[in-house]
Amino acid sequence: MEIILNMSKYRSPSKASSKISDLMSFLETQDQDSKFSYLEEFSNPDPDTLSAYSETKAKIMTLKIELEESNKNIDSLKAAIEKLKLQKEEAEKEWQTEMSRKLERQREEYEAIIEKNVNFIENLLQEKAQRDQLINELKKKIKENEASYMKILSENEEKYKKEMKKVKDNWITQEKLRREKWEKEKTREIKEMTAKGLEPEITKLITDNKKNIEEREETHKRQLRQLRDDLKEKHHAKLKKLKEQLTYQYDEIIEKEKELNNQKIREIIEEKDIELQNIRRRWSDELIEERARMDTILREEIKRWQEKVREAENRSFK
Repeated sequence: MEIILNMSKYRSPSKASSKISDLMSFLETQDQDSKFSYLEEFSNPDPDTLSAYSETKAKIMTLKIELEESNKNIDSLKAAIEKLKLQKEEAEKEWQTEMSRKLERQREEYEAIIEKNVNFIENLLQEKAQRDQLINELKKKIKENEASYMKILSENEEKYKKEMKKVKDNWITQEKLRREKWEKEKTREIKEMTAKGLEPEITKLITDNKKNIEEREETHKRQLRQLRDDLKEKHHAKLKKLKEQLTYQYDEIIEKEKELNNQKIREIIEEKDIELQNIRRRWSDELIEERARMDTILREEIKRWQEKVREAENRSFK
């Protein structure tokens, strides 16, 4: 628009045409006046005067022809300027159409990118749901394993109790047999010693034997309690270790999944940002280039026609 407004610095073709028409009218009037005056004053002109008159008339005719030619050129320039205006309007329409087409293409690209991102996010959500389901299954499996190990522990404790009862029963049986054997032997010895008057010795032996039996029973009970406590502690330690191992594996899986998902999301966001920046930059460069090209074409055309207008005006006023 600034280039077109700069044409106001020069004379317009309409003003130049008006001045040329005034000049033509003046020359015709002067030609008629000179002719009538000459005929009135000189009824018999000499050859030199006639020659000068003819030469002047020829120059006037030449000037008329040049003026007519200038008028034609000016009309042609006016038509060319109108054509240039139409071309400019058409170029602007084409440019607007092209920009609309580019904007539409840009919009379609953005929509495609958005749809792609939406699909990706939906896939991520679906994967997240699958991983959540996997995590829930792992939790369920951990609970099942815990219940299984608790059952195993309970079975082992029951088995241990049975074994301890069996050991105790065996020990009681053996002790009973050993006691019966010992009592038989001691009874025999007592009978023999009674005959010899050794009752105090017998009493001492019986007392020592009872004390020995009680000590052995207490030792055996203490060993049984220690064995039961050791077995229980061993099973509890094993179960605790298994729980810690499963919990660590579960936490590690969850943390890895979270980090993997976050990394994928960051990479996708960075990739889409770069794509959008490249599209915006490419569209901006194309827009600037197209505007510069249109401005250059219009500037060159207007300059060329301005030069033609000035040349026509200069020829008209020489």
